[in-house]
Amino acid sequence: MWPDVIAVLSAMGWASDAVLVRLGARRSNVLAAAFLSFSVSALCLWLYLLLFSSLDLLWSRATIYFLLSGCLQPLMARVLFYIGLMRLGASRAGPLRGVEPLFSAAIAVVFLHERPGFLVYGGTVLIVASIWLISWRRSGEARWRLFDIVFPVGAALVSAVSQNLRKGGLLILPDPFVGTAVSTLTSLMLFFIFLLATGRMSLVRIERESLPSLRH
Repeated sequence: MWPDVIAVLSAMGWASDAVLVRLGARRSNVLAAAFLSFSVSALCLWLYLLLFSSLDLLWSRATIYFLLSGCLQPLMARVLFYIGLMRLGASRAGPLRGVEPLFSAAIAVVFLHERPGFLVYGGTVLIVASIWLISWRRSGEARWRLFDIVFPVGAALVSAVSQNLRKGGLLILPDPFVGTAVSTLTSLMLFFIFLLATGRMSLVRIERESLPSLRH
């Protein structure tokens, strides 16, 4: 039962993240939102490791999986999702981001040789149906292009690949804090290098009004 509860809490966290980013981005931008979010996450996780865990665990071969995972998520997944939030709004981008289980199940079956039950396949069908319903445009709505759904769905795909890499690492070293800390710091470093290389570091400016929403 506890794994189900944790999964629900995780979904609630992502939903709150979407709303907070949408609020904060009104006076800021996607780059600033992503950079601050990565920084706060990495700081909290590494403080936890320093205080309550052992850094010797980082020498495990599972770290390779966590590093590869960090090249995809949270960096690419979160940036794609934030772009989707700006273009579609949280009410559409959030549920579309939620199709990640569809990709995760497919990757797990093909590469990890998992064999889920019929209920999982039934849920997958419902997820596909939800994409069609969410993509239905009604008159009077804010203007957006059908192509814009590529961003949250792309975030879900990238996240699914990353999660399966992370699961491969957790099968070797079953410590979620180490895995998340390594992945988050990897994303933060890659993002920082990207901002410096492209001369966009100046865009990482947080307005005071946006700070409470973005430092989640």
